[in-house]
Amino acid sequence: MKRTLRISLSVAAAMSALSASAQVSLPYIKTHTEARYQADSAANGNNNIFFPVAALPAVAESRSFVNVGGFTGFGREGVAGMPDLEVAFDDADAYARGQLPGNDGVYARAGGWSPGHAPAIDNVNALASVELYRNYKVNGSGVIPIDLVTFFEGFLYTGTNSGFSSNVEAKVTINVSMDGTLYSGNLFSASATLNHLNGFTTSGSVAGGNSLAGFNSAWADTTATLTSGDGHDRLWELNYLEAFNNIATANAGETIGLKYSIEVQANNDEGPFEIFSTADFSHSFKFNLNTSASGASLSEVNLVVPEPGSLLGLGLGLFIISRRKK
Repeated sequence: MKRTLRISLSVAAAMSALSASAQVSLPYIKTHTEARYQADSAANGNNNIFFPVAALPAVAESRSFVNVGGFTGFGREGVAGMPDLEVAFDDADAYARGQLPGNDGVYARAGGWSPGHAPAIDNVNALASVELYRNYKVNGSGVIPIDLVTFFEGFLYTGTNSGFSSNVEAKVTINVSMDGTLYSGNLFSASATLNHLNGFTTSGSVAGGNSLAGFNSAWADTTATLTSGDGHDRLWELNYLEAFNNIATANAGETIGLKYSIEVQANNDEGPFEIFSTADFSHSFKFNLNTSASGASLSEVNLVVPEPGSLLGLGLGLFIISRRKK
């Protein structure tokens, strides 16, 4: 009887510990890509790849193209069967890579360049996104202040061979949120859009009384560095690293969740002929939770934890076994 009681108490304690972080999901990676060129379209995605994962990174890639004189477009460098340079340059290309630790990336490009070939005006679009969810155990005592570290780099580009157009744009969107008992919600949200006609704009918000000033000032108009001679190109680059101290709080002993996503879009509703848009954040971006409190720390936990229902079943099984042994 005492043994059965101990088993029941152990199961109850485990369920109680999980319920304290009931809103925290298991760690996962999602990647998704879409590409559309004229009537052709393609999509690919990896959803809910839970840790531990045997094979990383999680990658998705989509290409949609028009066949011009036997050529199927420029393609992406290093993709098997796709030469890096061809006569035709008429495709939409999207690439997403999710990997832990770090080295996540997204890329989207849409456009066309085929002298003597000008398909009718239609949508040419590409989209790529990566979403990761990570768990952190909060070590220490009492209420622990949480810090957020952000880093990402990339560029937005739009260009045509003639006048400026509002139908050509490149965009990046970043969202970071936290799940915990004391704080649950958005930590960092930001987007930047380079519209060929209307120029460059940003928007978003940061929790804990912080601002997007660092994100906004990290962008640089590098159009002058382009070698294009038509005068109708735009290029903005970002190299951003910032730490937000005390952006949230958590209870010592609990497990909190960090979710972040980055999405890029290349939209070309003007037409594919000698018109391009590119959003390239394929090099690196990463987010991390930490604490600067004395005697406290955060340790990342990327293990699959049984759900409360599974623990209950395990407890009942142990109970039955103990009864049979008696």
